[in-house]
Amino acid sequence: MSQYSYAPLSERLDSIRLLRLKPNENEQAEIECELFECFLQVSGRLTHHYEALSYVWGDPKATVSIRIDEHYLKLTENLHKALGQLRDPLIIQLMARIYGPASCVIVWLGVAADDSDRAIEAIRTVASNKSNISLNDKPLHEVTLKLLQRPWFRRIWVLEEVGAARHVLIRCGSTEIDGFAFCLGVEPFMKFFAAYPAVQSLIDSVTYLIKGATFRPKYSTSEISQGICPLGELLDKYHTHEATMLHDKVYALLGMSSDSLSRSSLSPNYGIPWEDLLKRLIKFLLGEKVDVETWKDTEMAIFKSKGCILGQVKSIRRASTFDDRQEVNIKFTKRTVQLRWKDREACWMLHVSAKSLRKDLDLKGEGIPVSKLLRLVTNFSRDFLLVWNWKNSLGELQNASEYERFMGPNERIPDQSNVVIGGCLTQATRLWNVALILEEVGEYANVEGRFYEAIEGYEKMVGKEHPFTLKAMESLASIHNAHLERDSAADLFAQVIQARKRVQGIDHPDTLSSMAKLASTYQDLGYSERVEKINMMIRILKGYEDNSRSSQEKLVYIAKTFDQEVMALWMKRMDKPRVTEEVIEATAGNEKFGFGATKFSLEQIGNQFPISEKVLKAAAGNGESEYVVTKLLREKSRDQVQISEAVLKAAAGNVWCGDSIMALLLAWARDTTQITEEVLKAAAGNEKSRMDLMELFSRQKGDN
Repeated sequence: MSQYSYAPLSERLDSIRLLRLKPNENEQAEIECELFECFLQVSGRLTHHYEALSYVWGDPKATVSIRIDEHYLKLTENLHKALGQLRDPLIIQLMARIYGPASCVIVWLGVAADDSDRAIEAIRTVASNKSNISLNDKPLHEVTLKLLQRPWFRRIWVLEEVGAARHVLIRCGSTEIDGFAFCLGVEPFMKFFAAYPAVQSLIDSVTYLIKGATFRPKYSTSEISQGICPLGELLDKYHTHEATMLHDKVYALLGMSSDSLSRSSLSPNYGIPWEDLLKRLIKFLLGEKVDVETWKDTEMAIFKSKGCILGQVKSIRRASTFDDRQEVNIKFTKRTVQLRWKDREACWMLHVSAKSLRKDLDLKGEGIPVSKLLRLVTNFSRDFLLVWNWKNSLGELQNASEYERFMGPNERIPDQSNVVIGGCLTQATRLWNVALILEEVGEYANVEGRFYEAIEGYEKMVGKEHPFTLKAMESLASIHNAHLERDSAADLFAQVIQARKRVQGIDHPDTLSSMAKLASTYQDLGYSERVEKINMMIRILKGYEDNSRSSQEKLVYIAKTFDQEVMALWMKRMDKPRVTEEVIEATAGNEKFGFGATKFSLEQIGNQFPISEKVLKAAAGNGESEYVVTKLLREKSRDQVQISEAVLKAAAGNVWCGDSIMALLLAWARDTTQITEEVLKAAAGNEKSRMDLMELFSRQKGDN
């Protein structure tokens, strides 16, 4: 026999293939069938009644052939076993418009094994209220757990298949049970599986869809989306389910979304790289302006967003057996009450997430009895670094200890792109966000410790100078500042700024933001000079404009007022920076930063600038000029410079170090300088150094 070859389908949207199985009582006999094309509807009525099969492929390499007319077609072993059990008409096809009109969707869990028959019968008995589950019947709990751990419950595509169904029949081997009865019977077993949160999460998500089958109306073939809930909620509930291709974790949920996706750029296209699809998805959910980073073949995204802490979760309770929502009682922060809500407390109905809320921000063990709730709110200034991690399927985690390792700091992901990401990074980010939450709701005792843990985690995973680490350090500095620990806050801000300059650059927005925060802290400490310097640097880096002055005039102003760091920053922004006599005069007269600014200026011109009377006069009258003049004289010791009366008068009137400056000038000029009456008058008016100056003049006269 030759291999079966598919003929193209008609162009009609409701054109499908149906597989008709030829009956055979012998389960070991070869499966024979017919495969034909049909239209789902003609004149608005179904043309064929059929059943749809929901199954897991299994190992794609393990195949078995079936006969279609005089040809053979290879199927996966799991599908072959399902067909051998059913031997009734069914369709092998996908999407809501196929599964919706089906008279029944048959869920194939696999062949009978591990006492699966006993487990299904126990579930049926409990559903009919004929029996209660014994706490001591551990063998029954074990076989039921093995049934619920079968691969079908973990797969992503089965969700849409049962989500579209109007009737579900669950089959394992030759044993079958109605889908609604299965859900009723499974519910009481969940309390025995507390040590298996992965199983609980997966079963809850699937049974919610199966229970809804009873209440679904008939579907027309034109209906593509089932409109169960928004795409964001679907992803939150189901992203831990497994898929052969990562793209399917998105595409398998589109048919259940109630969102309008026509302009979302999310239509199925397997040619789009996964990292681009994930980025498109996040921007669809959170807005185009969100800053997102994704990586190839990695189920994780990291993004920055603005938000605020709404409040504290006081309790969480499942709404009802037939609902996947939970009642979350929240106590709002004072700030939230002032801005958005009038009441101090509220009860919200939120859907159950694939990852438990209590695990996302678990603060137990620190003396804090309840968890905290983080929800993004627009138009708030709090910065959050968020990690959306899909990497592990919860279905792979079989007990509580494995779940804790998944949520905790031991997970690893290889180096991706420009950052190492993984469980430690996720944990560090969680600790950082928790610290912000604790601070917001007033739990100050634990804030600092959480921040240090987050910083340590970031340092371990991405290094001491990575932006994530620096952001956490900056947040800690802000906490210190808010609680009046301003010296330690200033030290942390300064460390962050120096690291940002090296890693991100001095003009990076994050660096400028950190500089502004340090300036604010210095303002509170009363360090006005430091505040002025930082503010000037920020102005220069942002594009300092002053139309009343030329670039050279601005350089003179900066040389007279600030230190060499600000001068260097401004000169880099100038087209043709020139260190002129005016610039040297300005630095020589700079009372706060004269020595460093003058030294820097002289280095720019190679120390080949002649020392003029203006420069010496400015230096002689400067309170810091002892060092400035020393520098100038050393650099120009070979030159013979006439020390004028104006220079000596400036030195004689210098109340801070006039005697020292005068000694330097006289020693340098030796017998070429005359002490005039004007110089003596200036010295006589210097109350601090008058006697020392007069003694100096007397010795000078005696030497001559």
